[in-house]
Amino acid sequence: MIEAFAAAGESNIRTKLTDIQYNRVWSSLEPEDLSNWPIEGREGYSAGGDPVLHGAETIFMQFSNVWETYAGPNCAVYYSWFCYFLNFGETNDMMFVHNLVSNVSPYMQYNSNFPYTQIGKANPDG
Repeated sequence: MIEAFAAAGESNIRTKLTDIQYNRVWSSLEPEDLSNWPIEGREGYSAGGDPVLHGAETIFMQFSNVWETYAGPNCAVYYSWFCYFLNFGETNDMMFVHNLVSNVSPYMQYNSNFPYTQIGKANPDG
């Protein structure tokens, strides 16, 4: 998606990715959310994979610091959170979290801040 925005000449990818369709919280209790569950939250990280769901409700959210310019430059990471609400009973509710953290430093080449852009270009493999 990021490379597609860059190829299309998008001048401010950071702002584009703050649109609600990319920067939001998905809940398995919402039919629309389930039908639009992000690839990063699906089996096999594939559009054809089933959403990864456990318990009475699953909440999925994601974030990356690849666009930040306030504390670096450094490496960029992608974070995703799977929050599984198991709800075993009235007083035995339990939630567990599965985090995924990936190095996405190559995407820094699309950052509008020059030092970050240079780090992304210099580290095409992360």
